Amino acid sequence: MAESTAQFNQVRGEVEAELNRAREEFAPLNAQQLDALAEHYRSGAAGPELRDLQRRVDLGETTWDDIKTGRADPPLVQAYLRSQSKLGQLVKAGSEGRDMDEFFEEQHRLGHHFAAARDQAPPARRDPVATTHPDDEDFDQQSWLK
Repeated sequence: MAESTAQFNQVRGEVEAELNRAREEFAPLNAQQLDALAEHYRSGAAGPELRDLQRRVDLGETTWDDIKTGRADPPLVQAYLRSQSKLGQLVKAGSEGRDMDEFFEEQHRLGHHFAAARDQAPPARRDPVATTHPDDEDFDQQSWLK
Protein backbone atom coordinates (compact mmCIF):
# COMPACT_ATOMS: atom_id res chain seq x y z
CA MET A 1 0.00 0.00 0.00
CA ALA A 2 2.82 2.39 0.84
CA GLU A 3 4.40 1.69 -2.55
CA SER A 4 1.13 2.53 -4.35
CA THR A 5 0.79 5.75 -2.40
CA ALA A 6 4.36 6.71 -3.24
CA GLN A 7 3.77 6.02 -6.94
CA PHE A 8 0.57 8.04 -6.87
CA ASN A 9 2.30 10.99 -5.19
CA GLN A 10 5.13 10.84 -7.72
CA VAL A 11 2.72 10.86 -10.68
CA ARG A 12 0.64 13.63 -9.10
CA GLY A 13 3.76 15.73 -8.61
CA GLU A 14 4.79 15.22 -12.26
CA VAL A 15 1.33 16.18 -13.49
CA GLU A 16 1.19 19.27 -11.29
CA ALA A 17 4.64 20.34 -12.50
CA GLU A 18 3.54 19.91 -16.12
CA LEU A 19 0.35 21.90 -15.49
CA ASN A 20 2.31 24.70 -13.85
CA ARG A 21 4.70 24.79 -16.81
CA ALA A 22 1.76 24.98 -19.23
CA ARG A 23 0.13 27.77 -17.21
CA GLU A 24 3.33 29.81 -17.41
CA GLU A 25 3.89 29.11 -21.10
CA PHE A 26 0.37 29.70 -22.39
CA ALA A 27 -1.50 32.89 -21.63
CA PRO A 28 -5.23 32.66 -20.84
CA LEU A 29 -7.61 33.41 -23.71
CA ASN A 30 -8.78 37.01 -24.02
CA ALA A 31 -12.46 38.00 -24.33
CA GLN A 32 -12.37 38.07 -28.13
CA GLN A 33 -10.82 34.60 -28.27
CA LEU A 34 -13.39 33.26 -25.80
CA ASP A 35 -16.23 34.70 -27.93
CA ALA A 36 -14.78 33.09 -31.07
CA LEU A 37 -14.45 29.77 -29.25
CA ALA A 38 -18.06 29.96 -28.04
CA GLU A 39 -19.23 30.64 -31.62
CA HIS A 40 -17.21 27.65 -32.80
CA TYR A 41 -18.91 25.48 -30.19
CA ARG A 42 -22.37 26.86 -31.08
CA SER A 43 -21.84 26.02 -34.74
CA GLY A 44 -21.37 22.34 -33.92
CA ALA A 45 -17.99 22.28 -35.68
CA ALA A 46 -16.35 21.14 -32.44
CA GLY A 47 -18.76 18.25 -32.07
CA PRO A 48 -22.17 17.61 -30.57
CA GLU A 49 -20.96 17.43 -26.97
CA LEU A 50 -19.46 20.91 -27.02
CA ARG A 51 -22.43 22.34 -28.94
CA ASP A 52 -24.81 21.03 -26.26
CA LEU A 53 -22.57 22.25 -23.44
CA GLN A 54 -22.34 25.72 -25.01
CA ARG A 55 -26.15 25.81 -25.31
CA ARG A 56 -26.44 25.04 -21.60
CA VAL A 57 -23.90 27.75 -20.78
CA ASP A 58 -25.81 30.21 -22.98
CA LEU A 59 -29.05 29.34 -21.14
CA GLY A 60 -27.34 30.02 -17.80
CA GLU A 61 -27.70 26.42 -16.61
CA THR A 62 -23.97 26.12 -15.91
CA THR A 63 -20.63 27.80 -16.59
CA TRP A 64 -17.52 26.62 -18.39
CA ASP A 65 -15.61 26.99 -15.14
CA ASP A 66 -18.03 24.63 -13.37
CA ILE A 67 -17.81 22.13 -16.22
CA LYS A 68 -14.02 22.17 -16.41
CA THR A 69 -13.53 21.94 -12.64
CA GLY A 70 -16.08 19.16 -12.18
CA ARG A 71 -18.59 21.20 -10.15
CA ALA A 72 -21.28 20.91 -12.86
CA ASP A 73 -23.69 17.98 -13.06
CA PRO A 74 -21.75 14.75 -13.70
CA PRO A 75 -23.28 14.12 -17.18
CA LEU A 76 -22.07 17.56 -18.30
CA VAL A 77 -18.58 16.97 -16.96
CA GLN A 78 -18.49 13.55 -18.62
CA ALA A 79 -19.57 15.02 -21.98
CA TYR A 80 -16.77 17.58 -21.71
CA LEU A 81 -14.19 14.91 -20.86
CA ARG A 82 -15.35 12.78 -23.84
CA SER A 83 -14.91 15.75 -26.16
CA GLN A 84 -11.43 16.43 -24.80
CA SER A 85 -10.51 12.77 -25.14
CA LYS A 86 -11.39 12.87 -28.85
CA LEU A 87 -9.31 16.02 -29.27
CA GLY A 88 -6.40 14.34 -27.49
CA GLN A 89 -6.62 11.34 -29.82
CA LEU A 90 -6.57 13.64 -32.82
CA VAL A 91 -3.57 15.63 -31.58
CA LYS A 92 -1.67 12.46 -30.67
CA ALA A 93 -2.34 10.92 -34.10
CA GLY A 94 -1.11 14.09 -35.81
CA SER A 95 2.01 14.31 -33.66
CA GLU A 96 2.82 10.67 -34.43
CA GLY A 97 2.62 11.41 -38.15
CA ARG A 98 -0.31 9.09 -38.76
CA ASP A 99 -2.22 9.34 -42.01
CA MET A 100 -5.23 11.48 -41.08
CA ASP A 101 -7.58 9.83 -43.60
CA GLU A 102 -6.83 6.45 -42.05
CA PHE A 103 -7.20 7.92 -38.56
CA PHE A 104 -10.66 9.34 -39.33
CA GLU A 105 -11.79 6.12 -41.03
CA GLU A 106 -10.67 4.11 -37.99
CA GLN A 107 -12.41 6.50 -35.59
CA HIS A 108 -15.58 6.39 -37.69
CA ARG A 109 -15.58 2.58 -37.54
CA LEU A 110 -15.28 2.83 -33.75
CA GLY A 111 -18.24 5.23 -33.62
CA HIS A 112 -16.14 8.31 -32.79
CA HIS A 113 -17.22 11.10 -35.09
CA PHE A 114 -15.41 14.35 -35.60
CA ALA A 115 -17.42 17.26 -37.00
CA ALA A 116 -16.21 19.06 -40.09
CA ALA A 117 -14.92 22.58 -39.55
CA ARG A 118 -16.82 23.95 -42.52
CA ASP A 119 -20.55 24.29 -42.88
CA GLN A 120 -22.04 21.40 -44.73
CA ALA A 121 -25.59 21.13 -45.94
CA PRO A 122 -27.21 17.79 -45.27
CA PRO A 123 -27.55 15.59 -48.32
CA ALA A 124 -30.65 16.37 -50.34
CA ARG A 125 -33.52 14.00 -49.78
CA ARG A 126 -34.96 12.40 -52.87
CA ASP A 127 -38.24 10.62 -53.19
CA PRO A 128 -38.01 7.12 -54.59
CA VAL A 129 -38.45 7.01 -58.32
CA ALA A 130 -40.95 4.51 -59.67
CA THR A 131 -39.33 2.50 -62.38
CA THR A 132 -40.58 -0.15 -64.71
CA HIS A 133 -38.44 -2.79 -66.21
CA PRO A 134 -38.70 -3.74 -69.87
CA ASP A 135 -39.57 -7.31 -68.97
CA ASP A 136 -42.56 -6.22 -66.88
CA GLU A 137 -45.89 -6.85 -68.58
CA ASP A 138 -48.92 -4.66 -68.19
CA PHE A 139 -52.03 -6.75 -67.71
CA ASP A 140 -54.31 -3.88 -66.63
CA GLN A 141 -56.33 -3.93 -69.85
CA GLN A 142 -56.24 -7.66 -70.48
CA SER A 143 -58.26 -10.44 -69.11
CA TRP A 144 -56.61 -13.64 -68.03
CA LEU A 145 -59.76 -15.53 -68.70
CA LYS A 146 -61.07 -15.58 -72.27
